[in-house]
Amino acid sequence: SVLTWKAGLSYAINDQLRLRGTQSRDIRAGNLSELFTPVATVTAQMRDPRSSTSFPALSELRGNATLDPEKADTTTVGMVYQPNWLEGLRLSLDYYRISIDDSIGALSNQQILDLCFLDNVAEYCGFVELNAANLITKVIRTQLNLDQYKNRGIDIEAAYALELGGGTLSWRFLASHLLESETTASVAGTVIDTAGEYTTPDWSLVNTLSYRIGRFTATLQNNYYSGGAIDNRYILGEASNQGININDVSSTVYTNLSLLYDFSPARGVEAQVFLRVNNMFNVWPPYPSIGGGLFDSTGASFRLGVRVNYGN
Repeated sequence: SVLTWKAGLSYAINDQLRLRGTQSRDIRAGNLSELFTPVATVTAQMRDPRSSTSFPALSELRGNATLDPEKADTTTVGMVYQPNWLEGLRLSLDYYRISIDDSIGALSNQQILDLCFLDNVAEYCGFVELNAANLITKVIRTQLNLDQYKNRGIDIEAAYALELGGGTLSWRFLASHLLESETTASVAGTVIDTAGEYTTPDWSLVNTLSYRIGRFTATLQNNYYSGGAIDNRYILGEASNQGININDVSSTVYTNLSLLYDFSPARGVEAQVFLRVNNMFNVWPPYPSIGGGLFDSTGASFRLGVRVNYGN
């Protein structure tokens, strides 16, 4: 059994400015995948911390039926501003802090190897299999209750709409600034902060501009992800186990275009024809071996379709 709670406060200073905040205790039990995923084995590229040599080895991922629930303390504080001097503008700023104990997750192959051979943590050496020649043959990645996970950041939103040229121009801007994404590995107490790495960027921005006139709507969207280190633990140019000669990835921008035409509704039926162009400038992932997640590994793609809704 667990006890969870949430308290919130919203205070309108005047008709333009409102303050808000929440504090909560939250839990999350392991899901079916984390608890009961059957063994799945793939071949992955790894680096032996003892020699800094790269090699292929087996990586085995499995569930863990003995996981405890995650427990989190969540704090959010923010403000909303809707000025009287510019009708249609809305601004908000929020700070969040999430601290999770017994967080559920699977460490990467390299994290397990580093904890075993660099930090000498016997628990993680139990996840590494060696052959008779003392070479790494397999790393077992199982879901674990990691000691603690901390996440802090700032969310910014701006929205504005106005009548223009017989239509409506709408703008929405979303920004997320990641201040901390820190995992404390169990037993060793090793702290890994991935904030600012290119897969957990300092800044993520979404800028959407839409214009609607009559039955026609056009929407242009830009998604921006700031660049960063491949791994914050690597040391550029150093001749050591943590040394690397390239540890910087450039920022990425994806542009998407949507066009929609809404036909005059007939009796009991409405129809729309739409065109969606994703990644219209054919931008590839910033780091060759990584796709999915934040980054588009498909390239430019097009979708043309018709939606039909039937009423009663």
